[in-house]
Amino acid sequence: MALIDFWWENVGSFFTFMTIDFYSQEGEANATRTELEEAAVEARSAEDRAKKAMVEAAKLAEELRAEQEHAQAI
Repeated sequence: MALIDFWWENVGSFFTFMTIDFYSQEGEANATRTELEEAAVEARSAEDRAKKAMVEAAKLAEELRAEQEHAQAI
């Protein structure tokens, strides 16, 4: 009987540990997933800002070219 009690206590402790570890790992995975999603949103936002900056730079370059042509014509 003592052997069964000893076994049951150890198995119970093992399953308790495994359950705690499982939820700990699950929590870490969820936190990592959230960080990854936030990084993806930030990357898309940075990409949008970069595209807008390129469009603005192209407009400014075109304005400069037009001003230079106008200055040469005078």
